[in-house]
Amino acid sequence: MTYEQAFEYVGSFTKSGTPVKDLIRFVILMRLLGNPQNELKIVHVAGTNGKGSVCEYISNAVKADNKSVGKFTSPYIECIEERIQVNGKYISRPAFALLCGQVKKAVEQTGFDGFSQFEILCAIALLYFYKEQVNVAVIETGIGGLLDCTNVVNPAVIGRFRPYRCAWRYACRNSTSQGRHNKAVRSVHSISGTGKRGNACH
Repeated sequence: MTYEQAFEYVGSFTKSGTPVKDLIRFVILMRLLGNPQNELKIVHVAGTNGKGSVCEYISNAVKADNKSVGKFTSPYIECIEERIQVNGKYISRPAFALLCGQVKKAVEQTGFDGFSQFEILCAIALLYFYKEQVNVAVIETGIGGLLDCTNVVNPAVIGRFRPYRCAWRYACRNSTSQGRHNKAVRSVHSISGTGKRGNACH
C-alpha cells in the first residue's frame, strides 16, 4: 500500500462510523492486530476542553525525562500524520502506509462494517507506538464516553480537565437516557480513577 492509497483508505470511512452499542468491533480489530495496546504504558486523556494542550504538556514532560513518548491526538491542521507522533516527530509516510495496510487487512477479517476514521487511525497509532517501543503513549479520547474506542486501553493515568458539574451537567441535559448513563459513568472514572483506570490527573 502506498501513502496515497493509505490516505484514500482512511478517507473512505466516515468520521463517526456506524453507531455502536459496545466496543466489540474495535476490540476484535485490536485482537487481530495482536493487542499492541496491552504492551504500552498509556496516559489516557479525557475531558471537555484542553485535551490537546494537556497531551502536549505530558509529552514534553516525558521527553524531558529522557524517555520516548508517543502521542495520538485530533484533529490535524496540515497533514494526517501529525495526529500520530513519537518524540514530537510525525509518523513517516512509509510507516503510515505500511501500518495502514496491516490495519486494512485486519478490518477485513473482523466481519464488521462501518468503522470510523478515528478507529482506523487509533489502531494505526497504537500499532505504531508498540513497534517504536515508546516508554509512554499519550492517547486522547475522541467523542468520549463509554463507547469511545480508546477505552480498549488500560491506562496508568486518566486526565480530567474542567469541572465535572459544569461540563457534564450540560452534556447530560442534552443527551438521551443511555447517553447520560455513559457520560456519567465515564466522568466517574475520569474524576476518581475507579477500577483499573488508575488515578485521576487534576
